[in-house]
Amino acid sequence: MEEQAAKLSTLRLYLVTSAMLGIQYAWAVQVGVTTAVLLELGMTARWVSLAWLAGPIAGLVVQPLVGLLSDRSSSRHGKRRPFVAVGAVLTSASLLAFAYAVPIARRSRFLTPLFVAVSAFWCLDFSINAMQGPLRALIFDHVEAAEQERGNVAIAVYIAIGNLVGSAMAGAALTRDTFLRHVFSTDTEALYTIGAVLVLGTAAVCWVASAPLARNRSCPAQTTPWTVPESDNVRLPIPDTESMDEAESDNCRELASRSPGMMRATGLTLKPVASQLLSLVQHCRRALKTASTTFWVVFLIQLGTWYGWFSLFVFGSSWFGVNVFGGDPHALAGSIARERYEAGIRHANVALALQSIIAFLYAMLMPQIQYRVWRLSPMQVKYGFSLVVQATVLLALATIGARNVVLAVCLQAVLGISWATSITIPWALVGASVANSNARDAAGTFATLFNASQCFPEIAVALLSPVLGRHASVAVQHNRVLTSGAIMVGLSTLLVPFVHRS
Repeated sequence: MEEQAAKLSTLRLYLVTSAMLGIQYAWAVQVGVTTAVLLELGMTARWVSLAWLAGPIAGLVVQPLVGLLSDRSSSRHGKRRPFVAVGAVLTSASLLAFAYAVPIARRSRFLTPLFVAVSAFWCLDFSINAMQGPLRALIFDHVEAAEQERGNVAIAVYIAIGNLVGSAMAGAALTRDTFLRHVFSTDTEALYTIGAVLVLGTAAVCWVASAPLARNRSCPAQTTPWTVPESDNVRLPIPDTESMDEAESDNCRELASRSPGMMRATGLTLKPVASQLLSLVQHCRRALKTASTTFWVVFLIQLGTWYGWFSLFVFGSSWFGVNVFGGDPHALAGSIARERYEAGIRHANVALALQSIIAFLYAMLMPQIQYRVWRLSPMQVKYGFSLVVQATVLLALATIGARNVVLAVCLQAVLGISWATSITIPWALVGASVANSNARDAAGTFATLFNASQCFPEIAVALLSPVLGRHASVAVQHNRVLTSGAIMVGLSTLLVPFVHRS
């Protein structure tokens, strides 16, 4: 493992993680446009949050299953790369289906544009989750514990750039002010088609750049990867079939071929679905039992942090259109109320683009911030500061943020500090915990288990939003949800001092 980490230069690190750029562009467009599109297609504001249940369901089902399968993969292309590639193809197809929901529905007597859009939205969340987990696991696999923050900073840079590009383009009138009006009929078609091309392109770069890592893969283990060694400091070597003698290599190939139905693409054994699910549950139970205290403390912090983020993801753009600009998504196209709402959506995406710029700059600066406050370590200071900023801004948005456009945009932009932290420090802490343990071969499972800390809050937001919006206007519902997000983030801040003790 030390040898693998030494070969992963900074350039290769950024090339391997480049697929995150396409993923985050797709996420940025989703956050900035999806709610508005669903409302315009006829979905009521009170229930729109339920459409976002696709994300947490995908995170709780797809990512753990993909994590387990990638951990067990014996593909000649590596453990993670085939899943990133297949996920990229499915993600691109889903983006195109959402973009052309109206034309697709017109060709069928049984489909409606809203049904096609929601179905594509769900498929998009499932495919992105299938792609994102293995990509994160690549960092866990090939970057040493002390370098986990460097690996996650690379991902943070791409997330910031993807957010910036996606939000900036969503904030522009592409089919009115640019040459794209000659190619696409609507802004949605332009945004999502560009996303499909970007996802495939960055996944191709990742595939080529990560090819040397595939040559250092291990053969399938016969024992559970969570067997506790005699010493916590012992790291078992990963067998490389290219460096083995003939007898060892034959043994590895025999282990990989004992089950007759081997999938050529991923190197996985075809088993009944029930058997795979049972195996998934068993492996997750083992992982949960061996997870460190650091894992669980950060997991709990993430629950509150991501409740706050998802309250903003689901309603942030609509909040600009309704609360700040006084528009109506259900008004007739071309009416003043509809134009105000669309102007609010564009301003929301401009704010998200500014947020991405701040996130990018702060992510580059974060490794150099090494201040101590009282007994808090530099990591705790950075973590706690970001949570305080996030809670304060969410509360401000729900109370004074709608008073003028400039204030609303500035408040949204400041959240770049919290966003840069949320996508680096928690993952770096968990990555270092996994790298320092005997669970490296189960990195995919741990990554997807940790992803559940971001899924449960989205379920909570989706289910509580209709309750908070009962007997209330759309504007009041937005403010109530954002306030609940501020409260949850504030509670998470209280757990930061315990990260050091873990």
